[in-house]
Amino acid sequence: MKLPLCASIILCLASNSLAQNAQAVGTLFQVDFTTNNGGGCQYAGQTTMQNNLQDALGLLTVGAQLVTDYGNDVGEARRLLDSFFEVESPPMTAAQLQAIGTAYSRVANWIQNGGAVNNGQETGTPYLFCYHNWLQKYSMKDAALDTAGETYPNIYTGTEMLLNEEQMYITRQKQETTALKGTNAVPYWSSKHKAYIFDRGYVSSANAGACSGPGYLGVTQHSLSPSSITLCPKGLGATANANTPANLATAHYVGRRSVAANPVPKADVPKGTANSNFQQLSALLPSATTFLHEMFHLVLGNDVSYPTVGEVYYLFTGRGVPQVVGLNYEYAVANPESYALAAIAYDYTLANGANADGDRVEFFSGYTTQG
Repeated sequence: MKLPLCASIILCLASNSLAQNAQAVGTLFQVDFTTNNGGGCQYAGQTTMQNNLQDALGLLTVGAQLVTDYGNDVGEARRLLDSFFEVESPPMTAAQLQAIGTAYSRVANWIQNGGAVNNGQETGTPYLFCYHNWLQKYSMKDAALDTAGETYPNIYTGTEMLLNEEQMYITRQKQETTALKGTNAVPYWSSKHKAYIFDRGYVSSANAGACSGPGYLGVTQHSLSPSSITLCPKGLGATANANTPANLATAHYVGRRSVAANPVPKADVPKGTANSNFQQLSALLPSATTFLHEMFHLVLGNDVSYPTVGEVYYLFTGRGVPQVVGLNYEYAVANPESYALAAIAYDYTLANGANADGDRVEFFSGYTTQG
């Protein structure tokens, strides 16, 4: 079935009006480029962050083009979306395609124009942090702080009120522990918001947070107002294995399509499994990837950008758990990484000309293939 040239007015707008400039990063976000303290982004640099933001907008434009090309029966677009947003009986319906196109266009519109985030529920200008040190980790046995950041007395004992004596914090800690499926939630104090947020403890260090450990790239929160994105050094192109302050300087800008594609024939690559002998799409990611991923959470809200199976980050898992390649549409349409990787893949497809046989570079298998 061939869908109409533009499956809906939304998709027409998405494909035709996104190629504009991003707003200034300092306009869209509350961000501090003068220090690395308190979540500051000095090590990343304003120019790099603006470049990442512009690259994210460019990739969203490509994502919109991918959706339009699918509707126009372009083979490369069909194969890619049918792999990363798998439906039981391809091709996708107009409604399914529109849902993908709308997500791309909403995030792009926000980068160009700003406005409310969290699916329209938060109107405050969000924070952009470049490390988790905007939060201070505490335990429930520590003294509670009020909205001025000061301790206050327990009226029954006359001593400092502890977090585990204040019912609202006891309740919130239990709720977050339940949400973390039994992982004990701990309190973190935000000096920016003058309020607590509860999250997993990550590692035992008192300075631990969302960037602790090599696997963490970024996180978006809507629990405190205004919302915030935290990007970790690894999510900003850092080459170091650990997300520690000492490794901040290794973060660097990697532009769109700056890594060369090395395709092999489609018939040579394994189906649905990882093989280090062939170049995977994950080897070609620009430094804007994590920023782009988190902006789906920021703009759309976690309620519609978090699949019921949990977020799926990897092209291949090899562990019998969901992976991006072959991910069911129901999960992929709520999975920011699926959108980001599909756009990056199609960016390479559009930028690389066809070979003598008319074949273009593709990534529907998760690998770089051609012919």
